[in-house]
Amino acid sequence: MNILKIKRALAELVWTGALLFAAASVFLRPGAAAGGVLRGLSVCYETVIPALFPFLVLSRLLLESRAASALGLLLRPYTRLLGLHSPKAPAAMLCGVLGGFAGGAKAVDVLYRTGELTAAEAALLLVCTIGSGPGFVVSSVGALMLGSAGAGWLLLGAQLGASLVCGLAAALFVRLRKRGSIAGRFRAAVACAAQTGKGMPAGRCSVPQKTQPDAVPSQTGFVPAVRDSVNAIVMLCGYVTLFSFFAAIAVPTGADASVRFWATLPLEVTSACRAACETASAWRTQLCCAALSVMGASVFLQVRALLAPRIPLLPLLLSRLLHLPLSLLLFGLLAKLFPRALSVGAQWDASPLLAVRMPPDVMLILFAMAALACGALPVPRYLRRR
Repeated sequence: MNILKIKRALAELVWTGALLFAAASVFLRPGAAAGGVLRGLSVCYETVIPALFPFLVLSRLLLESRAASALGLLLRPYTRLLGLHSPKAPAAMLCGVLGGFAGGAKAVDVLYRTGELTAAEAALLLVCTIGSGPGFVVSSVGALMLGSAGAGWLLLGAQLGASLVCGLAAALFVRLRKRGSIAGRFRAAVACAAQTGKGMPAGRCSVPQKTQPDAVPSQTGFVPAVRDSVNAIVMLCGYVTLFSFFAAIAVPTGADASVRFWATLPLEVTSACRAACETASAWRTQLCCAALSVMGASVFLQVRALLAPRIPLLPLLLSRLLHLPLSLLLFGLLAKLFPRALSVGAQWDASPLLAVRMPPDVMLILFAMAALACGALPVPRYLRRR
């Protein structure tokens, strides 16, 4: 008990020290702090809002429609192997494959809130759904950072393959636990019968019962979809900006690229990939693969904020211990099969995946007007009709 108290006290001390360091950095390193915030805001209005906001709205509406059962037909055998019998589970997985971790988390949350998945099933689906999307991996990391869209496709294939294997491993673990739970309930029932036979009242001997799916009511329709997507985008931009600030102050001024990589790896995936690409090492692509697999605290906290509180995130966290070596192994195999993809000149057509850039003032005005038109934000009083 004393050891547990000591661990909690040390964890609280480390957390408090990190917060004090972050607060002091605003005054001691104002340039680095401001630069990190500005970079985070630029990522929001250049990439996050234009790419994710329409996708979040459309994916929510598709999952609520009857067409959701027809989407992701190729993934249905895989979800059945996971033990997920919801006809919309493949569509949610497809949203994660195409839209990245934000689209996947929001899709899984919608299925949970509408009663299609239990909390345990949603946690299992997250293992094979959460990851970086093609737009970021192929376009940003591959074409823009590494100078080879072909390398981005190899990184994407390695990440997806590792996620699929981790999903199967998690499903196998769940089945083994269920068998143990069934055996435990059987032994408890036998012991209960024996105790009852010895004269103990049956009411004092209970057997655990299977709980029902814990669905949470959720509004459906166009206006709720836009409103929830606006809230999700604002939350995502907040995390992106905050962790861009953390990544800026975590790196000493003038530090080497390798130091910046290891400092930003547990924080934010974009900064870690950028630092990996600036290293002089021949392992730049492998370092990017590791950063994409780890994802960083920013991604995990964004996923946590997008999900209902009852959906556990621990299976996804533990799966990354297997995902990291698997992704590196698969990337090595793909690199041997397609060696030309790693060359700088292997610029496969990635134009559909390039980030859309608009002036920040125009982007914010259009975003606010769309939210107002769809009823996602309250109309100011001076604009209302009297």
